Amino acid sequence: MDCLLMNDLYVDRPVNETTLIDIMILIGYEDATKKDEKDMVLPRRVTPIHVLGQQDRKLGRTNIQNITNIPKLFKIYNRFDVNYTDEDGFTHFHAASMYGCYYTVQKFLNHGQDPNCIEQGTRYTPLHYSVTYGNPEVTELLLRRGANPNLAAVDGSTPLHIICSSSIFDVKSAKMLIQMSDKKFQPVQVDARDASAKPLAEPFRSGLPSSDITSASTLWCPTILLCNVSRAVVGSVVSVLASETIGRSRSLGFKSWRGQSDFSDCHSAG
Repeated sequence: MDCLLMNDLYVDRPVNETTLIDIMILIGYEDATKKDEKDMVLPRRVTPIHVLGQQDRKLGRTNIQNITNIPKLFKIYNRFDVNYTDEDGFTHFHAASMYGCYYTVQKFLNHGQDPNCIEQGTRYTPLHYSVTYGNPEVTELLLRRGANPNLAAVDGSTPLHIICSSSIFDVKSAKMLIQMSDKKFQPVQVDARDASAKPLAEPFRSGLPSSDITSASTLWCPTILLCNVSRAVVGSVVSVLASETIGRSRSLGFKSWRGQSDFSDCHSAG
Protein backbone atom coordinates (compact mmCIF):
# COMPACT_ATOMS: atom_id res chain seq x y z
CA MET A 1 0.00 0.00 0.00
CA ASP A 2 2.93 2.35 0.68
CA CYS A 3 3.95 2.13 -2.98
CA LEU A 4 0.39 2.60 -4.26
CA LEU A 5 -0.09 5.71 -2.15
CA MET A 6 3.25 7.16 -3.25
CA ASN A 7 2.53 6.53 -6.92
CA ASP A 8 -0.87 8.18 -6.57
CA LEU A 9 0.72 11.27 -5.00
CA TYR A 10 2.75 11.81 -8.17
CA VAL A 11 -0.26 11.70 -10.50
CA ASP A 12 -0.85 15.09 -12.11
CA ARG A 13 -4.53 15.84 -11.53
CA PRO A 14 -6.87 18.79 -10.90
CA VAL A 15 -6.70 20.11 -7.35
CA ASN A 16 -10.22 19.02 -6.35
CA GLU A 17 -10.07 15.54 -7.91
CA THR A 18 -10.45 12.60 -5.54
CA THR A 19 -7.19 10.79 -4.79
CA LEU A 20 -6.41 7.27 -3.59
CA ILE A 21 -5.67 8.78 -0.18
CA ASP A 22 -9.19 10.25 -0.10
CA ILE A 23 -10.72 6.89 -1.02
CA MET A 24 -8.69 5.01 1.61
CA ILE A 25 -9.77 7.47 4.29
CA LEU A 26 -13.40 7.26 3.14
CA ILE A 27 -13.51 3.46 3.48
CA GLY A 28 -11.72 3.62 6.84
CA TYR A 29 -8.45 2.03 5.75
CA GLU A 30 -5.67 2.13 8.33
CA ASP A 31 -2.05 1.13 7.87
CA ALA A 32 -1.24 -2.45 8.80
CA THR A 33 1.46 -2.26 11.46
CA LYS A 34 4.60 -4.27 10.67
CA LYS A 35 5.80 -6.55 13.47
CA ASP A 36 8.81 -8.76 14.11
CA GLU A 37 8.85 -12.44 15.09
CA LYS A 38 8.24 -11.43 18.74
CA ASP A 39 5.11 -9.52 17.74
CA MET A 40 6.85 -6.21 18.45
CA VAL A 41 6.05 -3.22 16.23
CA LEU A 42 8.94 -2.31 13.90
CA PRO A 43 9.55 1.45 14.08
CA ARG A 44 12.15 1.49 11.29
CA ARG A 45 10.38 1.89 7.96
CA VAL A 46 9.84 4.41 5.17
CA THR A 47 6.32 5.70 4.54
CA PRO A 48 4.97 8.31 2.10
CA ILE A 49 5.12 10.79 5.01
CA HIS A 50 8.89 10.36 5.18
CA VAL A 51 9.29 10.63 1.42
CA LEU A 52 7.30 13.87 1.10
CA GLY A 53 9.04 15.37 4.11
CA GLN A 54 12.49 14.55 2.77
CA GLN A 55 11.61 16.09 -0.60
CA ASP A 56 10.49 19.34 0.98
CA ARG A 57 13.54 19.46 3.24
CA LYS A 58 15.76 19.39 0.17
CA LEU A 59 13.73 22.23 -1.33
CA GLY A 60 13.93 24.20 1.92
CA ARG A 61 10.19 24.83 1.94
CA THR A 62 6.94 22.93 2.28
CA ASN A 63 5.06 22.22 -0.93
CA ILE A 64 1.45 23.44 -0.87
CA GLN A 65 0.13 20.09 -2.04
CA ASN A 66 2.12 18.28 0.64
CA ILE A 67 0.70 20.59 3.31
CA THR A 68 -2.70 19.19 2.25
CA ASN A 69 -1.62 15.55 1.89
CA ILE A 70 0.43 15.07 5.07
CA PRO A 71 -2.54 15.55 7.47
CA LYS A 72 -4.53 13.12 5.32
CA LEU A 73 -1.74 10.55 5.46
CA PHE A 74 -1.73 10.73 9.25
CA LYS A 75 -5.31 9.46 9.15
CA ILE A 76 -3.97 6.32 7.47
CA TYR A 77 -0.67 6.05 9.35
CA ASN A 78 -2.38 6.68 12.65
CA ARG A 79 -0.17 4.86 15.14
CA PHE A 80 1.11 7.52 17.56
CA ASP A 81 2.52 5.14 20.14
CA VAL A 82 5.11 4.26 17.48
CA ASN A 83 7.31 6.91 15.90
CA TYR A 84 8.16 5.51 12.47
CA THR A 85 11.75 6.41 11.55
CA ASP A 86 13.55 6.32 8.20
CA GLU A 87 17.24 5.55 7.63
CA ASP A 88 18.23 9.18 8.31
CA GLY A 89 16.43 9.32 11.64
CA PHE A 90 13.62 11.52 10.26
CA THR A 91 10.42 10.50 12.04
CA HIS A 92 6.68 10.91 11.75
CA PHE A 93 6.85 13.17 14.81
CA HIS A 94 9.36 15.42 13.02
CA ALA A 95 7.12 15.51 9.94
CA ALA A 96 4.05 16.45 11.99
CA SER A 97 6.00 19.35 13.54
CA MET A 98 7.34 20.38 10.14
CA TYR A 99 3.89 20.59 8.54
CA GLY A 100 2.14 22.20 11.50
CA CYS A 101 -0.11 19.22 12.27
CA TYR A 102 -1.07 20.46 15.73
CA TYR A 103 -3.41 17.66 16.78
CA THR A 104 -1.08 14.99 15.41
CA VAL A 105 1.81 16.44 17.41
CA GLN A 106 -0.48 16.49 20.44
CA LYS A 107 -1.31 12.80 19.93
CA PHE A 108 2.39 11.88 19.72
CA LEU A 109 3.05 13.74 22.97
CA ASN A 110 0.02 12.18 24.67
CA HIS A 111 1.38 8.75 23.76
CA GLY A 112 4.66 9.53 25.48
CA GLN A 113 6.86 10.53 22.56
CA ASP A 114 9.91 12.57 23.59
CA PRO A 115 9.42 16.28 22.70
CA ASN A 116 13.21 16.43 22.25
CA CYS A 117 13.35 13.53 19.79
CA ILE A 118 16.60 14.08 17.85
CA GLU A 119 17.07 13.26 14.17
CA GLN A 120 20.34 11.38 13.77
CA GLY A 121 21.68 13.17 10.70
CA THR A 122 20.89 16.82 11.36
CA ARG A 123 20.27 16.55 15.12
CA TYR A 124 17.09 18.53 14.52
CA THR A 125 14.33 18.23 17.13
CA PRO A 126 10.59 18.71 16.53
CA LEU A 127 11.09 22.27 17.83
CA HIS A 128 13.75 22.94 15.15
CA TYR A 129 11.27 21.81 12.50
CA SER A 130 8.34 23.81 13.84
CA VAL A 131 10.31 27.09 13.89
CA THR A 132 12.05 26.40 10.57
CA TYR A 133 8.76 26.00 8.73
CA GLY A 134 6.82 28.67 10.61
CA ASN A 135 4.36 26.78 12.81
CA PRO A 136 3.96 28.93 15.97
CA GLU A 137 1.04 26.92 17.38
CA VAL A 138 3.08 23.72 17.26
CA THR A 139 6.09 25.60 18.68
CA GLU A 140 3.99 26.70 21.65
CA LEU A 141 2.63 23.19 22.19
CA LEU A 142 6.13 21.66 22.14
CA LEU A 143 7.45 24.23 24.59
CA ARG A 144 4.53 23.65 26.94
CA ARG A 145 5.26 19.93 26.87
CA GLY A 146 8.95 20.25 27.69
CA ALA A 147 10.85 20.90 24.45
CA ASN A 148 14.36 22.20 25.18
CA PRO A 149 15.01 25.46 23.26
CA ASN A 150 18.78 25.20 23.73
CA LEU A 151 19.42 21.91 21.95
CA ALA A 152 21.70 22.56 18.98
CA ALA A 153 21.63 20.95 15.55
CA VAL A 154 24.76 19.47 13.97
CA ASP A 155 25.70 22.93 12.67
CA GLY A 156 25.32 24.40 16.16
CA SER A 157 22.06 26.22 15.42
CA THR A 158 19.39 26.43 18.10
CA PRO A 159 15.73 27.23 17.39
CA LEU A 160 16.48 30.89 18.18
CA HIS A 161 19.31 30.91 15.61
CA ILE A 162 16.80 29.65 13.04
CA ILE A 163 14.20 32.29 13.91
CA CYS A 164 16.80 35.05 13.71
CA SER A 165 18.30 33.87 10.42
CA SER A 166 14.92 33.83 8.67
CA SER A 167 14.37 36.39 5.92
CA ILE A 168 11.19 37.42 7.75
CA PHE A 169 11.97 37.81 11.45
CA ASP A 170 9.20 36.16 13.49
CA VAL A 171 8.93 38.44 16.52
CA LYS A 172 6.00 36.47 17.94
CA SER A 173 7.90 33.17 17.91
CA ALA A 174 11.03 34.74 19.38
CA LYS A 175 9.01 36.27 22.20
CA MET A 176 7.17 33.02 22.84
CA LEU A 177 10.43 31.04 22.85
CA ILE A 178 11.91 33.32 25.51
CA GLN A 179 8.76 33.66 27.63
CA MET A 180 7.74 30.01 27.73
CA SER A 181 11.27 28.68 28.11
CA ASP A 182 11.81 30.85 31.17
CA LYS A 183 8.60 29.50 32.67
CA LYS A 184 9.92 25.97 32.13
CA PHE A 185 13.20 26.87 33.85
CA GLN A 186 15.17 26.46 30.63
CA PRO A 187 16.17 30.05 29.79
CA VAL A 188 17.01 30.55 26.12
CA GLN A 189 20.74 31.03 25.58
CA VAL A 190 20.70 34.24 23.54
CA ASP A 191 24.49 34.16 23.19
CA ALA A 192 24.68 30.55 22.00
CA ARG A 193 27.26 30.05 19.25
CA ASP A 194 26.72 28.16 16.03
CA ALA A 195 29.26 26.05 14.12
CA SER A 196 31.05 29.19 12.92
CA ALA A 197 31.79 29.97 16.60
CA LYS A 198 29.84 33.22 16.38
CA PRO A 199 27.07 34.05 18.83
CA LEU A 200 23.65 35.18 17.66
CA ALA A 201 24.74 38.75 18.32
CA GLU A 202 27.86 38.83 16.19
CA PRO A 203 26.42 39.18 12.66
CA PHE A 204 24.31 42.16 13.65
CA ARG A 205 26.96 43.86 15.76
CA SER A 206 29.58 43.59 13.04
CA GLY A 207 27.18 45.23 10.57
CA LEU A 208 26.50 48.34 12.63
CA PRO A 209 28.00 51.70 11.66
CA SER A 210 31.02 52.57 13.79
CA SER A 211 29.16 55.65 15.12
CA ASP A 212 26.69 53.32 16.83
CA ILE A 213 29.34 51.36 18.67
CA THR A 214 30.61 52.92 21.87
CA SER A 215 33.82 50.92 21.91
CA ALA A 216 35.21 47.66 20.61
CA SER A 217 35.02 46.15 24.07
CA THR A 218 31.40 47.10 24.73
CA LEU A 219 29.17 44.24 25.80
CA TRP A 220 25.72 44.84 24.38
CA CYS A 221 22.34 43.95 25.80
CA PRO A 222 21.54 40.58 24.07
CA THR A 223 18.02 41.62 23.09
CA ILE A 224 19.27 44.01 20.42
CA LEU A 225 21.92 41.58 19.27
CA LEU A 226 19.66 38.68 18.42
CA CYS A 227 20.20 38.54 14.69
CA ASN A 228 21.54 40.04 11.50
CA VAL A 229 18.54 42.16 10.58
CA SER A 230 17.88 45.74 9.62
CA ARG A 231 17.78 48.45 12.29
CA ALA A 232 14.07 48.93 11.62
CA VAL A 233 13.42 45.31 12.50
CA VAL A 234 15.66 45.57 15.54
CA GLY A 235 13.41 48.39 16.76
CA SER A 236 10.38 46.13 16.64
CA VAL A 237 12.29 43.31 18.32
CA VAL A 238 13.36 45.70 21.08
CA SER A 239 9.85 46.91 21.83
CA VAL A 240 8.46 43.39 22.06
CA LEU A 241 11.28 41.49 23.75
CA ALA A 242 12.88 44.01 26.06
CA SER A 243 10.58 43.26 28.96
CA GLU A 244 11.40 39.56 28.72
CA THR A 245 15.18 39.81 28.70
CA ILE A 246 16.03 43.06 30.42
CA GLY A 247 16.10 41.53 33.89
CA ARG A 248 18.37 38.74 32.78
CA SER A 249 20.63 41.19 30.96
CA ARG A 250 20.99 43.33 34.08
CA SER A 251 21.83 40.31 36.20
CA LEU A 252 24.54 39.32 33.73
CA GLY A 253 26.00 42.82 33.67
CA PHE A 254 25.44 43.61 29.98
CA LYS A 255 25.91 47.21 28.85
CA SER A 256 23.29 49.07 26.90
CA TRP A 257 23.12 50.20 23.32
CA ARG A 258 23.61 53.89 23.94
CA GLY A 259 21.04 56.04 22.27
CA GLN A 260 18.38 53.28 22.42
CA SER A 261 15.79 54.62 24.88
CA ASP A 262 14.14 51.24 25.28
CA PHE A 263 17.28 50.06 27.09
CA SER A 264 17.41 52.67 29.82
CA ASP A 265 17.43 49.80 32.35
CA CYS A 266 20.50 48.19 30.80
CA HIS A 267 23.03 50.00 32.95
CA SER A 268 26.35 50.92 31.44
CA ALA A 269 29.51 50.16 33.36
CA GLY A 270 31.21 53.31 32.17
